[in-house]
Parts: sequence; C-alpha cells; structure tokens
Amino acid sequence: MRSEQAVQPPVTDLLRAAVGDAKFNFFGISYGGVIGETCTSLFPGRTGAMVLDSPVDADVWYNAPFEAINEQLASFDRSLDRWQHWCSRHEAVCALDPED
Repeated sequence: MRSEQAVQPPVTDLLRAAVGDAKFNFFGISYGGVIGETCTSLFPGRTGAMVLDSPVDADVWYNAPFEAINEQLASFDRSLDRWQHWCSRHEAVCALDPED
C-alpha cells in the first residue's frame, strides 16, 4: 500500500472521528513520517497537529528510492563518525573501550 492510499479521506476521517478530533492529528514514527507528510500534502485543510520524528523528502523516497537510501546511509555514517569522535574525546564517560 502506498502512502497516498493509506491517507485517503475515508481512512483519515474514520480515524479522526473515532477519537473525536475536528482535524486529523497525527504522531508519525519512522515510516509514519512519510504518511504524515503525504496526508498534509494531499489534504492540508483537514490536517491538525503533527509530530514527525523522521521527516524525509517523500518525492525522492517515491521517485528515486535508491538515491533516498544512499542519502540515508550517508547520514547514518556521518552520525556514527561524529559520535565516535565525541567518544574518543570523552573516554571517561564513553562506554566504548579505546580499542573498539
């Protein structure tokens, strides 16, 4: 199922009505961020508050998935490198052995 299918008005309206909200409020974790972005893009007037913990460029995700995955992997590598650099400067509080 694509995100566009998951956020069609009947689905979002049923969810919204079930919790008694006037607008569709959403907490998106991981891939849920793509669903939240898609919902807001397709139905901006029906969207209320949103929390998206991992926003992505949905256009790239759908139309150039290998590029999106490569960007994500490069970001993971940069984050790990920064953490390892920090850890090497704070050995007293870092759980890694200097030999790791």
